[in-house]
Amino acid sequence: MQYSSLSSSSLCQIRYGFILLLVFISCFLVLLSGCKTTNMSVKEAKDVAVEFSGTYKTVPPRGLGVMIENNVEYYKDPPNTPIEFRVPRKQYTDEELNNVYKGVKETPLWAEPRFYATWAYDEFLLGNLSLSLRLVDLGIIKSMYLVNNLEGFAYKALILAEAGDYNGAELALSSAKGFYQKYKNNRGDRGAKGRQLLAEVYITHSKAAIYFARGDLTAAEQEYRQLISDIDIFRRSGSLVAEPTTHQPEAMVNLARVLLAQGRAKEAEIYVREAIQSGHANIMPVAFITLSKIFFAQRRFEDAKVCARTALHITMSLRAPIDAFIRANIRADYARALLALGQYKEALQQFNLIKQELKTDPETFNRRFKGSGEWGLALLMNGDAPAAIEKLEFAAWQSEKILGTNTYALSELRALHAMALTQYGQPDAALKAFEQHVPELFKKRKSTEVGIHSKNARFFKFKLILEAYIALLAESGKPGDAEKSFQYASALQNKQIGRAVALSSARTAVKDPALADLIRLQQDLEKKLSAFKNRLANALYAPPELINTEVIAELRNQIETLNRATESLEKEIKMLFPNYANIINPDNIDVAKVRNALDDTEALISIFTGKKYTFIWAISKTGPVRLGKIRVGKNEMTGIVNRLRKALDPGEAFGILELSSFDLGLAYNLYEQILKPVELGWKQAKNLLVVTQGPMGQIPLSILPTTSDFQTVSAPGKPVFSNYREVKWLIKTHSVTVLPSVSALVNLRSIVPVETERVAYAGFGDPYFNQEQLAEAKNEAKKVDARVAMRNAPILMRGIRVTQDGALDKKKIASIDIAKLNRLPDTREEVINIATTLKADTEKDVFIGKQASEQTIKSLDLSNRRVVVFATHGLVPGDLNGLDQPALAFSAPDVTGNVDEDGLLTMGEIMGLRLNADWVVLSACNSGAAEGEGAEAMSGLGQAFFYAGARSLLVTSWPVETISAKILTTDLFKRQLDNPGINRAEALRLTMNAMILMTHKQGFSYAHPIFWAPYGIVGDSRR
Repeated sequence: MQYSSLSSSSLCQIRYGFILLLVFISCFLVLLSGCKTTNMSVKEAKDVAVEFSGTYKTVPPRGLGVMIENNVEYYKDPPNTPIEFRVPRKQYTDEELNNVYKGVKETPLWAEPRFYATWAYDEFLLGNLSLSLRLVDLGIIKSMYLVNNLEGFAYKALILAEAGDYNGAELALSSAKGFYQKYKNNRGDRGAKGRQLLAEVYITHSKAAIYFARGDLTAAEQEYRQLISDIDIFRRSGSLVAEPTTHQPEAMVNLARVLLAQGRAKEAEIYVREAIQSGHANIMPVAFITLSKIFFAQRRFEDAKVCARTALHITMSLRAPIDAFIRANIRADYARALLALGQYKEALQQFNLIKQELKTDPETFNRRFKGSGEWGLALLMNGDAPAAIEKLEFAAWQSEKILGTNTYALSELRALHAMALTQYGQPDAALKAFEQHVPELFKKRKSTEVGIHSKNARFFKFKLILEAYIALLAESGKPGDAEKSFQYASALQNKQIGRAVALSSARTAVKDPALADLIRLQQDLEKKLSAFKNRLANALYAPPELINTEVIAELRNQIETLNRATESLEKEIKMLFPNYANIINPDNIDVAKVRNALDDTEALISIFTGKKYTFIWAISKTGPVRLGKIRVGKNEMTGIVNRLRKALDPGEAFGILELSSFDLGLAYNLYEQILKPVELGWKQAKNLLVVTQGPMGQIPLSILPTTSDFQTVSAPGKPVFSNYREVKWLIKTHSVTVLPSVSALVNLRSIVPVETERVAYAGFGDPYFNQEQLAEAKNEAKKVDARVAMRNAPILMRGIRVTQDGALDKKKIASIDIAKLNRLPDTREEVINIATTLKADTEKDVFIGKQASEQTIKSLDLSNRRVVVFATHGLVPGDLNGLDQPALAFSAPDVTGNVDEDGLLTMGEIMGLRLNADWVVLSACNSGAAEGEGAEAMSGLGQAFFYAGARSLLVTSWPVETISAKILTTDLFKRQLDNPGINRAEALRLTMNAMILMTHKQGFSYAHPIFWAPYGIVGDSRR
């Protein structure tokens, strides 16, 4: 009653004050939120990150496998699709859909809801979400039984979750759960138990899909695994004749998608393979396109292309209409793989087909494909700069409208636009755009902004952008531009090593276990962030009627929270471990840091080969950076390198006299193009540190002649190959060390290892690969080496190419087992001689014959050895049956008696070793050979040993002749021991020059580079 006496003015003041209070509270909460945004605690960040710990790196298999290859072969060519499925899809009205069932003959009315539900599920599997949603709603309306309602609402939850509307999906799931409870209470129906099991399958399926849509990958993984188990229980029950034959393979594919989003590509691959093996035909398109994404994530672009093409052809075989959304999506993934492989014409054809096939659905085309930056890139790489500019400008406008301005995607599109301007004859405008957007790409390029698939897709575009930018910088002639371009190219070279190695190195570098755990949490948090951003992309590309702005807003809020958590942990790590940024962010390596790491006798040479150009930088301790640019792209450079390497691999040659001549003219021409233009930056140095990217990583610079004053054949009466003695090889004046990256130089020179008490040596050699070799070794002392009894001495190589039968395997890949490998008796003397030189105990530190085994290596404490030597066969994937990663071959199980081993020390097992070695010598063939894009000079086995703890490696770039290998490695260690003042690189240079002057007693010279040039130092060249 007392309030009634208040005046109208007072009431207004109270209301106004109340409103102000609400505004104040709102502002206060916003401020609190803002404080939290910028100052998320480490504890909060840890809570966000902890559930995603435990991911790991695996080595992908070499091939597709029989099951996949059979499907690929079967769907190799587009099917002869009936004419009605080569025309646009019929656009059903609501009335037409409602009456479709009337045309189905001899089917009871009560089955009508099931008809629409089944049709909806098939459309869902084919990616036609809009039609499938209309069908499932129609089925629900017509439902006459509980099972129809449950099935309908469960399918609706699936469809909405896939479209990114997980709020609507949860409402549908709630309805499905209500009908599930009624099933549980229905005891009168004879089939109730079976239907209850089926209901559990539907419920679990929908829950898993919703968790995945939300980006909760841990929960999604759990539910999909439960779904697979539920389906097995349902099948074993035998309560119903009908069973969801498509659900289990679909669950496997979706589980694979979840695992892939977590970065667990290899695990994902296993489930997709199983789904393809046991799945229904309707699941094949999504299974193969998922497999394509998995291969793309592993940078197996050729396999990704094959699987995308197969998915497309399967979709056509299943008579998906020409304008089906899944068909266009598959074409886009197919085109993306083609772009990554440099097949630009074919990629553009796929994009044009998308436009043609979606002409009846312009809304979907405009929203999903009109703004495709990859389409713009395809136009650009096909020489259509005007069309590329138009496409890229629209793509940038669309990206900015949907995702905002501060994204990697927008910076990438602007940089691609600059490429188009360059091609269009506007270099000044292009340079200005590059200068604005390339730094932004560098800031964001390691983020997980748009998911794991596009993160891998970025790199091939990133390379093209930088090549175009560096080409413009090289034209300016300004010293500052040379330094700037060097820094950018160095980032590309670091990328080749692999981000996983860099992250592992960062964890290994710290001494505090708690700090190492914190680093791991931060790295796992990035994966979670990637998953959420991938879901955001899917939600944004849903059909127009299914785009939910509330869902998108919620995802963006979650992404912002995860970004804050990542930044919080990064800040803490940088404070506790200042060098962390230098390890994981090689972009920070500039010319000043390189010079600080060099001494007065050294120069750094960096070589980057792109699509059109090769760039060369030479940096000495003082003086300007020298930058050279030649119009020799990757394909041409690969041809040059392959021609030079032809003489360095015995091929089909069986004897010394059959070895090919080394092409001195071609080698000198390469020197003139690569090194001579920048010689002012390196010639005064004595020791060259070389970083390469592309084909030049396949050949050592030491074999390049520095003058054209040479003879191509030996003089009459002189030993065979003696003409090579007088060649002015680069190695005669300069030592050459290969660096895996520019940042590795800085890290190796700045991190001083803690000196511990270590044994001098451990050497492994002359393993026995079968019982016959074991028996042969027992009588070895009585034998005479017949190989020197003839002038044309047979070549005995350390490698798979020579089999136990004494013949060269002419196949590209030998398919044999370990027992077929030829024995390498010279390696016994090699490891013993090195042990003697290093004053090691030949009884305790040398492991030969049966002792050269996997078990010995794994059981030995190698962390206290300064030098570790492995003298045996080096193998690459496919060399032996079942071998899917690089390996070293050791004594076979039937020789050692250890049936738990296979005689192969694989790359994964090497990574598990704990080393603290100054030297690891891989006196085996192909141990340092680059195996394609992303590997470069320290691929395979070399990378594994660095990961395990080696500071420098002596590796081989091609199969080595076993006698000269023994001479070289033995002499190398003796020279370094006899000359304490020289470093590893100089010792190797002197050894090589001595071998060039040597003549075998059977009358041929070791001056041919096949004998002295295969070995190279990778890593720290110092003593």
